[in-house]
Amino acid sequence: MPRKGAYHIANSSPEEGLSIRQHKDYSYPACLASMLAFLAICLIIIACTFPWKHMKEELKNVREDGSEFDKFDGSRLTSPKTTDPDFHARSDDDTNKRHKSKSTVPPQLETVKPTVTATDVDENTTTLSHQSSIVPTTTKKEHDDDYGDVAEEGSAKSSKNEEIADAVSEATTVGAENTTEEIKSSSSSVAATTEATIASAKVTETTVEAKEQDVQTSSVSASTTSSTISSVSAVSSASTDPTPKMQGDQTSNSDHDSRCPSQLCSTIASRQLSLMNVDANPCDDFYEYACGSLRISRNLAEPNPDAQVNEKLRMAIKKVDMQNRSVPLRHRFFKSFYQDCLDYENNFNYKERLNKAKTILQSVGTFRDDHADSMTLTDLVAKMLQYNSAPLFDILLDVSEAGRDAPFSIKVVPPLPRNSFFYPNGHFNGGHCFVDTTPPEEENVTMDTLYEKYTECKNNEGSYIDSVGKALREFGTLSDDQGKGEVWMTSTKFGVEELLRSKILTSAQYAEANIRIDAVNKGYEMFTINELQNQYSMLNWTDLLTKVVAVNNSTLINDKIAIQVYSKSYITELFNQLDINSAEAALYNAILAMFWHTLYTDFVVAKGNCDRPNFCTFAAQRFMDDAASSLYLSEFDSAAMTTIHAQVREMFRKETTLLATRIRHSPQIKDETEKDKLIEKLENMRIEISGNRKPGPEIYIVEKDLQEDYFSKAIRLLKRRRQRMYSDYRLGRKPDKASQIWSHFSLPTLTNANAVYGLNAVLVPQGLIANKYIQGAPEYINMGILGTIIAHEIIHHFDSTGVDYNADGKRSTAVTTQNENIFQDLTTQLDQQFSFQKSYNLGNGRFADFNIHSELSQNERFADIAAIDVAYEVIKKGLEHESEDESYLNLPYVNYNQSKSFFLAHAQTFCTKKEFLDFRVKLYEGEHLPPQIRVDMIMRNSRYFIKTFACPPRKTQSFQDILQTDD
Repeated sequence: MPRKGAYHIANSSPEEGLSIRQHKDYSYPACLASMLAFLAICLIIIACTFPWKHMKEELKNVREDGSEFDKFDGSRLTSPKTTDPDFHARSDDDTNKRHKSKSTVPPQLETVKPTVTATDVDENTTTLSHQSSIVPTTTKKEHDDDYGDVAEEGSAKSSKNEEIADAVSEATTVGAENTTEEIKSSSSSVAATTEATIASAKVTETTVEAKEQDVQTSSVSASTTSSTISSVSAVSSASTDPTPKMQGDQTSNSDHDSRCPSQLCSTIASRQLSLMNVDANPCDDFYEYACGSLRISRNLAEPNPDAQVNEKLRMAIKKVDMQNRSVPLRHRFFKSFYQDCLDYENNFNYKERLNKAKTILQSVGTFRDDHADSMTLTDLVAKMLQYNSAPLFDILLDVSEAGRDAPFSIKVVPPLPRNSFFYPNGHFNGGHCFVDTTPPEEENVTMDTLYEKYTECKNNEGSYIDSVGKALREFGTLSDDQGKGEVWMTSTKFGVEELLRSKILTSAQYAEANIRIDAVNKGYEMFTINELQNQYSMLNWTDLLTKVVAVNNSTLINDKIAIQVYSKSYITELFNQLDINSAEAALYNAILAMFWHTLYTDFVVAKGNCDRPNFCTFAAQRFMDDAASSLYLSEFDSAAMTTIHAQVREMFRKETTLLATRIRHSPQIKDETEKDKLIEKLENMRIEISGNRKPGPEIYIVEKDLQEDYFSKAIRLLKRRRQRMYSDYRLGRKPDKASQIWSHFSLPTLTNANAVYGLNAVLVPQGLIANKYIQGAPEYINMGILGTIIAHEIIHHFDSTGVDYNADGKRSTAVTTQNENIFQDLTTQLDQQFSFQKSYNLGNGRFADFNIHSELSQNERFADIAAIDVAYEVIKKGLEHESEDESYLNLPYVNYNQSKSFFLAHAQTFCTKKEFLDFRVKLYEGEHLPPQIRVDMIMRNSRYFIKTFACPPRKTQSFQDILQTDD
């Protein structure tokens, strides 16, 4: 068995072997010795060439037959008009054939780890350092391997992908972070590639001959290896691959002579290679090609941006001096709350916790045994909202239809199922249901059935109602009169059950998805106060909004204000149920009981210290976002942030300028006036970065509050969160101000970007930049990682929802019917890709069939597909002038060009250790599809990707078709 560091003829194609041998000098002093050597060489050539030619012929026949092993296959097509050429319908017979089929994968890149100390190389190449450098070459996968099979952990170390992971794990730190400082620190071994070695003397021809002779006869030794990047690339390009699209680098030799020499580039290259499964075919499954090694390697960690944010926050907390009154109060309160939270489980006193919780319960409401009228119910809902609890519906703020220059608007929304002040999904998160519905190890998996079982389990209110009963008993609410108390208990539990049924079970089959669809599509209806009162009379809406939003300033709440009501069908169903039970005190008691249960589970029940630091960091951020933001931002150098933010803004400028130019020259948008509107929207669009280090002074805490205990601090923060939010409406603030943007629509600590239609803005938090932007990296890498994210948010302003907003964020004035139809037709065509049942290849002959809400992911798919081409077009000009721009130098160690590096950089932002089945709930409830599907959809619809990787042409449809871009 050859060593992993050896470059063997046995692993080469016949042409590679000939390429190596044709440089040998076989002249010997004696004629007899020459003849014997010649005969030996001929025998080796025959032995190496014969089986490979046979395999090559088989591969050629497969390609000529048109066989294609796509990762996704549609089945049970509902309408012939909606067929997608990239998602083929399959019959049951075809499915059986696929389960038995073996795929042929063309030669790919293989990463090898030479065991060398120092090597003299050509002055235009990069030296491999001892036990650290990574050199790509070509290899073949045996034609009878199952394509798409994923090795389990603990599989044989002879696997090519395990070799890659082992090699790279020594070349880069596990889970290297993507900031400049962090990614440099992870390259301790790769750092051996220095300027001095790049400028080392050329290898003499005699040395090359001697080393190549060693390659032919034995493994590469530490003292004789000369496998430089350029020589490997030359061998790779000389290979007669049966699928030309898989050849290594299709660029000129000058590309290999112009490689980025920095340690940072070395680390980026090694990270890219470490994640790749080079046995996969990028044209068939680019996700597996880009990310396949992450799942099977124990040495590679999945990046966790949120954990990095938390770590920076904890570092900032340590620096807060509690004795120094010049330190902002919000920072000291944040630290004290965090520390008290850590200690809360160490000093457990059940009786004391119970008594403190009772004081809060008494301030909210007491159980009733008489009729609960509407005014009493209104008071209860108002108090619960003030404590950040929304069991029925929530009241929030949003940009009004008048745009970003108008004050905030009030909106009524159904709460996503929650039963915790701290965690958004509490009792209803379905954690145990997810585990209980783990699919069996059988040939096929029906995802729809799994999800139905999951929702049935999650909506089973039995255990929750029993838990509510336990909380009521523990608080002693019904203990005065045991006989009467038990009647109340039964009645209250029945009321809770009815509430849950009205909220969940009577909704559409996938209630979560329908609520999300309305949220992402801005699916609301406008109501006046009088209209709300007439339709949902169980509450006094004027009184409710005055108490909650206006804080008893009745002049702010009148019939002239317009209120956005989301998911009207949900709200209507809820209040229909309330009307049915309006004469019963059980309804009032049931709502109160749900609040008591939340208080009991969050503050009384012991939680233990497992992962307590992360919980406390999350809780502190959630309720003191202003302090968390300024503390987090304080950990970054101001000057460095300014420089990086300027570079991010330049990305945004290039992308919006490119789109404006494309729209100006688009033949499909014929009306020049309407073109001007779209271009004006781009020109007025702005990017907001990071947030404020010093938020406003209104914080609703005072110095004496520092002396309170954890329970008291937590309750104060629950109320403070609502006070701060509603004060923006009460004081007439506008949503386009920085302090409002970075509290209502995003936070600096978040790690995802956001598009706000009504602001005509793209929000890029510092948490995202710190984890995605690599200072000093080639521009095509940063464009692939962060540039595509920014482009994604820009495109959202033209999706099926965003196209209805104009340059000032006003709704329904952005486009005429003609332009709206152009964009709607495009999203309809994209929707058709999921209008029938899909099938995902799980490997090992197993498939997962599923139907999803195509409307839920529609806007995200639209943005995904368009963003990759927008970002690529921005770097095209740089690639055309790469010899003049150092920011476009190719990466070292790799034999693929900058374009391929760009697509790899983008795809690898989706890499995860999770399998496809791990997304069996998010597949139905989230607007973002699982990463395996997202990457495939993006690449299949990009003409630039198809051209870069020489993939078979496909009929694509994307935003770029409107703009008529040329290849």
